[in-house]
Amino acid sequence: MSLDIGLDPLTHEVLSRADDSPIVLYLETFTGLDDALEAAGTDRIEVSRAGRLDSDLGVDEREVVIVMAAAAVHSYVQAREDLDSVRSAFRRGEFRTGFIRKDVREALARE
Repeated sequence: MSLDIGLDPLTHEVLSRADDSPIVLYLETFTGLDDALEAAGTDRIEVSRAGRLDSDLGVDEREVVIVMAAAAVHSYVQAREDLDSVRSAFRRGEFRTGFIRKDVREALARE
C-alpha cells in the first residue's frame, strides 16, 4: 500500500486521484513532512510499516499510525495554502523525493 499526497498549487482543483496531480509526494519518502509527523506522534518509518499489510502492526495500531499521518499531512498542507509558501517549500527541497510535472516545476522556480 502506498500513501501519496497530490497537490495542485496553480489551479487549486480538487482531483479524484493523487497521481492526477502535477505534484505527487510519496508519504513514505517525503522528508518535508518529518516535523509534522513528529508533532503528530509518529515518523516515516512507522508510516511505512503501517502501509505494509504484511508488517507486524495490529489493525488498531495501524489505524492509529495512519490517522497520525493524516493529521501530519493536514497540518503540512494547511501551512502551505498559497503559492508563495509552496514555492518556498520547493526551494528548500521539500519536494525532491516526489514527482513534479515540468510546467509546475518551472512555475515554482520562478520568482
